[in-house]
Amino acid sequence: LGDALVARGFRVVLTRAADYFVPLAEREALARRAGADLLISVHANVVGDPALAGAIAFTRAERASSPAAGERARQENAADALTGLGDVAPGDPVRAVLADIARPETDARSDLLADALVAALDPVATLGAEPRQAADFEVLRAADLPSVLVELGFLSNPADRAALASPDWRARTAAALADGMAGWLGADAALAAKLRR
Repeated sequence: LGDALVARGFRVVLTRAADYFVPLAEREALARRAGADLLISVHANVVGDPALAGAIAFTRAERASSPAAGERARQENAADALTGLGDVAPGDPVRAVLADIARPETDARSDLLADALVAALDPVATLGAEPRQAADFEVLRAADLPSVLVELGFLSNPADRAALASPDWRARTAAALADGMAGWLGADAALAAKLRR
């Protein structure tokens, strides 16, 4: 995906280039330090039901769109605790108020980004039964940075697992995601220019 984005003129900052854990808050901090226009968290899911399949794009919401989305966020948000990092102390209350002011616009932009990614994935990947979901994922909590968590499929589903293992599928999927991001970025810039007038 990084290569596909660079080929389209993006400057890409990865949270990691090897298999090691990066705390959830640090992922957002890396994006912020890089001056990112958006944050995409890419995952493959595992569940007990091997029939569940397909890609899902999640955005942040205080109330989950479904019990399954809420459970997925709970599991992801527990990642830091599983590594012994525990909770982070609450921040500055003034910053919290400013974040509350910025959040509705950022959430709307994130929703449009997720819609663009789902539309781009549709021709090349199997989409989940509910390809657009929302829950309170910690990695998506940046108040001023459009953020989407993309589950590309379920490793617990044989067809998804085969697709995820296929270099051809990964290349087509990366190209589709890059196209979706590029399209969203252009539309987002045009909308911002219109709002400034």
